[in-house]
Amino acid sequence: DLFPVRLLLLVPLVPLVLALALALVVLVWFEMHACGRFLRQSWLSGTPFGLQYMEHGVPLDVLKKVSIPFDLPSKSSLVSILCAPINPADINQIEGVYPKSPSLPAFGGNEGVGVVTSIASNDANKSGIKEGDVVIPRFSCLGTWRTLVEDSVDSFIKVDDRLPLSQLATLSVNPCTAYRMLKDFISLQPGESMIQNGATSAVGQAVIQLCQHWGIESINIIRRTSGGEDEAANRIHDEERVEYLKRLGASFVIFDDELRSSETRKLLKDLKPMLALNCVGGKIATDMCRALPNGSHVVTYGGMSKKPTLLPTGLLIFNDLHFHGYWMTRWNDERENEVARVLMLHELQDMILSNNFNTNVKEYDFQFQWKDALEQASSSYKLSKAVFRMTE
Repeated sequence: DLFPVRLLLLVPLVPLVLALALALVVLVWFEMHACGRFLRQSWLSGTPFGLQYMEHGVPLDVLKKVSIPFDLPSKSSLVSILCAPINPADINQIEGVYPKSPSLPAFGGNEGVGVVTSIASNDANKSGIKEGDVVIPRFSCLGTWRTLVEDSVDSFIKVDDRLPLSQLATLSVNPCTAYRMLKDFISLQPGESMIQNGATSAVGQAVIQLCQHWGIESINIIRRTSGGEDEAANRIHDEERVEYLKRLGASFVIFDDELRSSETRKLLKDLKPMLALNCVGGKIATDMCRALPNGSHVVTYGGMSKKPTLLPTGLLIFNDLHFHGYWMTRWNDERENEVARVLMLHELQDMILSNNFNTNVKEYDFQFQWKDALEQASSSYKLSKAVFRMTE
């Protein structure tokens, strides 16, 4: 009988079959998990790298692409950054004009999303985070414009890995800023209204979507397109921006030069917006404040015009307007807000999953297109946020 002999001939093939089966399992895992996708990408692209600056200045002048040396096993936990946006605060930090900045040399970026690829022994059982979890930074100044971060898992918050990476990467700054400003200064009820300038900004677009979701009417001020020699093209561009905001959920869109018109004054008198959000400053902010009803609250969170907001004394005495400043970084740093922050992030993630919220992004390959991304982030009249994509 030759059957046993044939079986013996197959014995040397057993290790090969097992090896092929194991390789197949590993490949499937690599494709199904963000952690595996990053490791595969790392093997293809080589040593981890990031955008570092040794001195303050214009980002394109001072940022350099550098390799990131690290040892395995690392004394710190390893988080592989998968996606990271460019925010105005990131630019201001590099320029050296932001109130909170990392020590030099530093990597750019404060916001992003990554996957935990290794847990250090002293990080075990901390924060409930484990290898393979998708996380976002807990605090600013982490330096997310790099493909690998060595830090404690306490510096991260676990998020829902079912969401698109670009939405997770842009979750913790602009949407949260909009959320808190709509919640923390006055209790707006469905059917009531608010007004904001800088409505095409990332925060402005987040405000529009949150207002629509909560049944609040939003009055949105934008500036007209200027520059160039083709006025017809500028008008078409303005019409496109208005339509974009209305599709997003804007109740009303007003150009800044219409704030003092009789039509706008009648609209605001009828709607009585008790909350105003200001990220521009200058004359636009002053005109917006003049149109507010008595007792309104004005929250300033930016100054894009780089001009002061001049307030007639009468607005304070006779109109009893209340003025506040808001800084998301400070709110995040206050430990008493930790529970509220978790609840807010859960609500925003649920809105994204149910297609009630979306950040408009434009992705750039981190290795080859980072300069293009920085140029786009500094351009005027943009409707999308530049986001670095570290993986395929």
